[in-house]
Amino acid sequence: MNTMDNYHDDESMPEGFREALGRNGKAVEYWCGLTPEKRREVLGRAAALSDPGDIKSLVDELVGWETGHPPYQL
Repeated sequence: MNTMDNYHDDESMPEGFREALGRNGKAVEYWCGLTPEKRREVLGRAAALSDPGDIKSLVDELVGWETGHPPYQL
């Protein structure tokens, strides 16, 4: 297990936030580099959210997210 897998075991993390984080690889990388203080701040914001769309937006906001335009390179 590498350090990027550790967020799966963080019981202080709201489940919806953990799931949304797992869908954004760049956000996981960013999360792993945060200080404990910054993590607590983000988790506080996540705990106040209940709508999955809002939680996804919070995760995407960590690293920025922009809808791409076709053609997509796979």
